[in-house]
Amino acid sequence: MAEVQMEKQRVERTVAESLGKDWIGSIREGALDRLAQFCSPRVTSRLLLPGGLVSLNTAADLVSRYRDWFDGYTAIRVESSRVSQVGSKLGIFYRLLLQDGGVSERIEQQLYCSLKDGHVQQLHLVCSGFHPVQPGEPAPAAGLPQSGMADPAAAGSS
Repeated sequence: MAEVQMEKQRVERTVAESLGKDWIGSIREGALDRLAQFCSPRVTSRLLLPGGLVSLNTAADLVSRYRDWFDGYTAIRVESSRVSQVGSKLGIFYRLLLQDGGVSERIEQQLYCSLKDGHVQQLHLVCSGFHPVQPGEPAPAAGLPQSGMADPAAAGSS
């Protein structure tokens, strides 16, 4: 019985971590509508943004917010990312370099998600805001020793 429970937990963790990697990949690819597939239609989202706290109650509203943030960029590069379980929560972190013509910006976001039936039921996000990047400015050190790679979401996408 304990073996069955452990196997179930391992499968759930694998599914959750795959969802996190796919979340980051969807942003990188500009496929923001795909984010709705990872969420319950009535996902509850709490977004701590530089301008204040925002609460959303549907997957459509969350996708709309992501479009507000990331539509219009001609290139999105994942500088670093991490997907891991934090107790019962799925943790998703990414640092992105965003480009639109000659203008570059950097942003970091950290999400903690509660899943139900393989879909995000609750999402808590903390956002650094968008910060201009000067031409030739190096990427900051990731400070994520457990990551092991610059972009785990891109692993296997070559």
